[in-house]
Amino acid sequence: MPKPSRYDFLAASKNLAADGALATALSCAEPGVMPAIVDALLARRRPAGLAAIVACFDRLDEVQQRRVVNLSDDLYGAFRDCCSSEDPQSRLNVISIIVKGRRPRLAYLLASLLRDSSPKVREAAALALRDLVAWFLDDTTVWIERFGRMVPDDPGAVAEALHRRSLDRRQLTDSTLAALESFDTHHHPPVVEAALWLADELGNRLWKVLEAPGGHARRAALELLNGAPGPLMVPVAIEAMGHSDFRPAVVRMLSTKHSNEIPAMWLRQEWRLMTDAIRKAFRTVKSWPNMIAAMHRLDRWDGDLQARAVRMISATGLPMETKMDLLQHMWLHGDPVARRAVAWALIDMKEPEATALLHTISREKGTPGAAAARREVKRRRREKRRHQSEAPPPVAASTQSEIDRFWGKFDTLGAAEQATQAASLLADASNLDAVLRKLASPSSTTRVRALRMLTTAGLAPAVAHAIYGLAHDRDSMVRSAAMTAIGYIPGETSEQLLRESLEHPDDRVRANAVESLDRLSAAANDPLVLERLDDEDNRTRANAAKALLKLGVRDAAETLCAMLRDPASDQRASALWVVQRLQLVPLLTRIGEMAAEDPDPGIQQQAQKLLEMLVKRSEAETAEAGLAEEVQPSIS
Repeated sequence: MPKPSRYDFLAASKNLAADGALATALSCAEPGVMPAIVDALLARRRPAGLAAIVACFDRLDEVQQRRVVNLSDDLYGAFRDCCSSEDPQSRLNVISIIVKGRRPRLAYLLASLLRDSSPKVREAAALALRDLVAWFLDDTTVWIERFGRMVPDDPGAVAEALHRRSLDRRQLTDSTLAALESFDTHHHPPVVEAALWLADELGNRLWKVLEAPGGHARRAALELLNGAPGPLMVPVAIEAMGHSDFRPAVVRMLSTKHSNEIPAMWLRQEWRLMTDAIRKAFRTVKSWPNMIAAMHRLDRWDGDLQARAVRMISATGLPMETKMDLLQHMWLHGDPVARRAVAWALIDMKEPEATALLHTISREKGTPGAAAARREVKRRRREKRRHQSEAPPPVAASTQSEIDRFWGKFDTLGAAEQATQAASLLADASNLDAVLRKLASPSSTTRVRALRMLTTAGLAPAVAHAIYGLAHDRDSMVRSAAMTAIGYIPGETSEQLLRESLEHPDDRVRANAVESLDRLSAAANDPLVLERLDDEDNRTRANAAKALLKLGVRDAAETLCAMLRDPASDQRASALWVVQRLQLVPLLTRIGEMAAEDPDPGIQQQAQKLLEMLVKRSEAETAEAGLAEEVQPSIS
């Protein structure tokens, strides 16, 4: 049996002087001896001894420090004693244990140490409070998931877990508020930062302190809001939009391009715009480069985030042309959930640009949001007719030119009416010059509409040089429209530009380039067009199959058959389009199978209509063949 050491005798002693002896020994002991002394002090569990352990915490090894941190719930009295100690290191040790132990209920000690006489202690307390708040907010998500897995059969444990978490949150919030209220005495910005992170918990108490006349906390908060926003700062930044003193700082933050900003963290807080004051204040946001750039990379977001982006952008005061560009891009490339959000966002907008885009959306069939757009277009037409009937007769001629009126209603007209009016108006040189000037507009929507207008009027060959200039436009939407227009300009230059675009990363550009090569009868013997048969985009692949089937290319026929049996519904829909355009009666059997068995109801309906058309076509061909057989003998 090993011989007991002197520390074992002191640990078992009932003499109160033993605590003083052990504390003195711990303060000057060698590292190898300290664990034995700590064991003795912990065995005695006397206030003076526990306070000595905290006072020497910085000198303990990692194992002993971890042991002390794990016992921090039993050291509250020792912490209070050390906070009253004359030794600054003792007070720093208290701060270190609170942070390492993640003890929100001890945050009140950090708030009191912000009034400490030592600058080093005050700084450490401010940083510790901020770190504790950051950890608590990050841990909340993990805690909620863990709480959801708790056994429901033990209501006592569930209630106890909720109670403990509630106490931690309340103590941390109250301590942070106390630290913020004493900001004018310690001037440490991390305290303000921690308070901003807890804006939801503090509520009006936060803004009462920050908006107090002559307070220094307001200036610190403004400096934080002017910097790059982090995930914890986004909620308070949105809430700050409802306070006039802080709104300009948030607007400047959004108008500045930050390399480390993650737009998705703003979108997850989009629900805050339900508050009228914040929603109205968001109209002061005239520029948001990070969000605008992110909305052109939709593959990073799911449908819910895309829909949130639509609603958040719609609430801003961005220029109408920019809004329409973004909403149109979202409509073309977004998730079905986002498309529905685009339709409803446009319904809330009364501007002519929104009405024009609603007309475009309303012409699509079976797309989410298209039905709502059609109803809104009809309602606006009725409202417009009613206003016109109620309006007094005009007293003066309209100052708006005829070409401007046509430009505003171009997207609302049918294809035949667009072609007739465009050809008539653009025959005038001044009107043509006005449209050509719009090809240089900074708005991609304006450039696309000008291209469509020139193409519809049949003037693409006459203004080929201007259209060629947009074949390398930085905006893929404009470039794809230019590919369509170039398809009406015969010549080697057009064919060369179209071939160069067959490998463009944007699906629309490739699809329109193939379609235009087909229109120019320039797809023959082109290996780049043949490669598009394996394109990932359904529309590009269908256009290539259609162009090469006309030339009798076997690979195109195999591709079309593969698309008709492809698991992806968009591939099958595009294949049906090719069959319809080329009237491919030999595929009648496969179309019949799709009309009866396709898992997609929309494609099944499309196949049924195509089947009826092909049957009529087949019957007509049979009748023509029979008539030819009857006529031939009579001729001979």
